[in-house]
Amino acid sequence: MKPVFCASCKRKLIADEVALNQRLLGMQIGAFHCVDCLALRLDTTSDRLKGLIVRFKEMGCAYFTRLMEVPRDEDSYDGL
Repeated sequence: MKPVFCASCKRKLIADEVALNQRLLGMQIGAFHCVDCLALRLDTTSDRLKGLIVRFKEMGCAYFTRLMEVPRDEDSYDGL
């Protein structure tokens, strides 16, 4: 996954934050936000959003599993 940065605070996002943005705001969103900035935008708490991440993962949500799959780079393949 190429680096994605928060549209508000410019912090580098982790895959779970990208997936949460897509899950809550739709796949075609143009700007992503970190959990803290997304909480402000959605008028909720960071803890509640983090709880949603856990729940979506437990449900097997495709947004989260899709981002965990990293394409293998043939040049750096180490045989594992």
